[in-house]
Amino acid sequence: METIVFTSVEDFFKNLWDSIYNFWFNTSTDTTPYFYNVIAAIIWLVLSYFIIKFILFLIRKGMKLTKNKAREKTAKSFILDVAKIILYLLDFICVLKILRVELTGVSTIFSSAILAIGLSLQDLVGNFASGLIILNSQHFNVGDYISIKDCAEGEVTAVRFLTTSLNTIAGQKVVVSNSTIVKSVITNFSVNPTRLLKISLVFSYQEDPEKVRKVLLEMIKSEKRVLKTPEPTVVIGELSDSGVTYYLKCQTATIDYWDILYSVNENIVNELRKKNLKVQPSKVQLLSATVAGKEDDEDSKA
Repeated sequence: METIVFTSVEDFFKNLWDSIYNFWFNTSTDTTPYFYNVIAAIIWLVLSYFIIKFILFLIRKGMKLTKNKAREKTAKSFILDVAKIILYLLDFICVLKILRVELTGVSTIFSSAILAIGLSLQDLVGNFASGLIILNSQHFNVGDYISIKDCAEGEVTAVRFLTTSLNTIAGQKVVVSNSTIVKSVITNFSVNPTRLLKISLVFSYQEDPEKVRKVLLEMIKSEKRVLKTPEPTVVIGELSDSGVTYYLKCQTATIDYWDILYSVNENIVNELRKKNLKVQPSKVQLLSATVAGKEDDEDSKA
């Protein structure tokens, strides 16, 4: 009885070894041993890695030769992401072909997988489609300073496969999904060559409007980077309990906007001190806690 069991176990492992050996190294048939296919697949993976890197290098180099530099900067990261995914997918299919995997069944599996992924990852698909819309619409390019309503504000650094990256004035990196951008109101501060600089100042009713206007105009016209056409203006924009609100308005080159704003703010402070003009402070009503408590008690008694 023990001899029969031993023989059966021995035959089992012998047949198992023969099956494994024949699968990997069998040369009796016209087909190539599968071991060679595995070696070829490994070699192809190594070669294809460098081939893909070289193709992506050529894409980068070709995009640098385009005439529209701003457009190229915006599209480069997005196109590279898409190209990378397509190349690696093709590489994967080539490996399956080398390993003699039947692609007819694989295509059916891929179709089902793509459908399942599309249903479960609708947001990712939507972000990809939104990225294409962003590139096609050209509402902004890399390097533009934009504001996404109720979301973020900063300089565009990259438009990627699924997201867009911004750098804020504070040096923070903000990543926003492409679908959010497409659905939001976008303000592009860099698209126009000029930009309106508007500063509001509140003065007392006792100050002479002509004197205020003269001081502010002289100050703003002394700034050489302010555009002469249209001419800078100072107007009374609002009358309130706090005082008279004056608007100082002028046009600047978009690229110089922030530098001019900071410079003008400093010059305003210096000029107002020289001309003895004081900005009206905001009125703040302070209510004593004891008084408030008495009023509440009186209201409750009433």
